[in-house]
Amino acid sequence: MTVLDSPRSADGIYPLSRYSWFRKVYPIDVVTATDVPPPVRGNTEPVGFVPGRHNVAAEFAFYGKGANNTTIAVTIWLVRLLGGPPRSDGREPTIFDPISLGTLTVALSTGAPGFAGGYIDNTYLFADDVTVAWSPSAYMTYLQNITGKAVQVYDPADDLNIATLCIPDFGMAHGFVIDLNPGTATAMNALLGLWT
Repeated sequence: MTVLDSPRSADGIYPLSRYSWFRKVYPIDVVTATDVPPPVRGNTEPVGFVPGRHNVAAEFAFYGKGANNTTIAVTIWLVRLLGGPPRSDGREPTIFDPISLGTLTVALSTGAPGFAGGYIDNTYLFADDVTVAWSPSAYMTYLQNITGKAVQVYDPADDLNIATLCIPDFGMAHGFVIDLNPGTATAMNALLGLWT
C-alpha cells in the first residue's frame, strides 16, 4: 500500500487552505484501490488526509490515465476533529472522525486531455461525464438540511468540458479524504478548489 502524504508546503502550512485555485489532491497518483483505504476513526490523520477549512465550498475535478470512457469510482469523506489539539499533559485528545459524504462514478474522455508540459500533462484525461450520479450519505443530507445548500454536479458528457462536483458547505470539516478506486485506469487523481 502506498501512503500518500498530505500536501503541506515546506513551512508546514497547508496549501489547500490558503489558495482558491485548483490544486492536486494527492502529490502522487493513486494506482490501486488500496492506496487510499477507507478512513477509520483514530488519533492520527487518516491515510490520504487533505487539510481544509471550516464552512467552505469545495469543487472537485477528476482525471486519470486510461482509455476513453474508463470509469473511476469516487467516495468523498469529511474528517471532523473532535477535541482540541493534543496537549503535553495528555488532556484534550484529538480524534479524527471520518464520515462518508457520498459516492459517484466518473468517466475519462479523450476529448478532455491535459496539456503537454502542463500541470496535468497530456498523458492524462479529465472526466467529462458522471456515469453514476452523486449519491449523498445520510450525513451529507443532514448537512444540506442544516445549511440549505445542496451538492451540485456539472456533467457536460460532451467529450470536451471537464465534469465537476461542488459541495457548497462542509460544515465543521477539518479536512477530507478522497477515496479513488481506479478500476481499469492505470493512475488517477483529483483537483480540488476551496472557496468561500
